Amino acid sequence: MTDVEEPAEPREPAEPQEPTVRHPGGDPRDPVTGLPAEGASGDAAPSAVPGGSVQDAAAASGLGAVADDPATAAGPEPVGAGPRFTTAEEQLAVARAEAEQGLVEGGIPIGAALFAADGTLLGSGHNRRVQDDDASMHAETNAFRNAGRQPGYSGTTMVTTLSPCWYCSGLVKQFGISRVVIGEAETFSGGHDWLREQGVEVTILDDPDLVAMMRTFIAEEPTLWNEDIGVE
Repeated sequence: MTDVEEPAEPREPAEPQEPTVRHPGGDPRDPVTGLPAEGASGDAAPSAVPGGSVQDAAAASGLGAVADDPATAAGPEPVGAGPRFTTAEEQLAVARAEAEQGLVEGGIPIGAALFAADGTLLGSGHNRRVQDDDASMHAETNAFRNAGRQPGYSGTTMVTTLSPCWYCSGLVKQFGISRVVIGEAETFSGGHDWLREQGVEVTILDDPDLVAMMRTFIAEEPTLWNEDIGVE
């Protein structure tokens, strides 16, 4: 009589693997905040407040706490959403932290961040022309890439420490970003007037500290600055 083999035990399903996170800005990034992770480029992760976390951005200068409610307001539902920042000043603090990190890395101190309609941080970044040897890696494009693929950009806000150049203004127009918040437009007046003409809501905060930071940088690195803005 032929022996009948017992059926094999069913295999346990494999544990799901964490998706690979792209980091077009070069440094590893926190998957929640979008900011450079601890130890990136040999330096501590940047924060909206030196020595703090991204969530401390609102607490600085008594701006108020970051909202905890994850509900999404009108506009595209964010993918890979981070914390929420409910005022332009809080949002600018995130971009400022990126600019400061760029300066630490020996780059051009311009930072940006993209937010969903409800203030959810989608991604942030800073100018990495020097660090990545890539003339296209402006702060706004870095933030946009770090936000990952989104279902749409209506209702989103691009926050940048400096008035966006024509290249980055074109990105805002191309993808239908609704609002742009600018830290300062004194040291460089980019395409913000044109963006207004295109129906984009533009707010300029005239931040004196950002003006001072850019003036110092331009005085110390005039050749690099002219390279970045396309002046021969």
